[in-house]
Amino acid sequence: MPCNLNAICYIDQHNETLGKSSFVVTAVGIVSSQHQNTNIFIHIIAFYPKDVTRDCDLERFKKGDIIRVQGRFSIIETEVEESKIKLIKV
Repeated sequence: MPCNLNAICYIDQHNETLGKSSFVVTAVGIVSSQHQNTNIFIHIIAFYPKDVTRDCDLERFKKGDIIRVQGRFSIIETEVEESKIKLIKV
């Protein structure tokens, strides 16, 4: 079910690939909360134009950065290392 979310997360994984007209970044951010016993993982997909002269509102980020994410998200269940986890997909 989609929901609106505003969170600050630590980028734990980051992968950038070259598409036809843009760079595609796939990342995993971690959100920690004092109100929960487990971390929340956020799957982030970002697109940046190859043409650097084009305007882009989204600032580049890399592994180890702390960023703010906001928008419409979906919660999915996936399996990681033989354990089922809930993942927030941007």
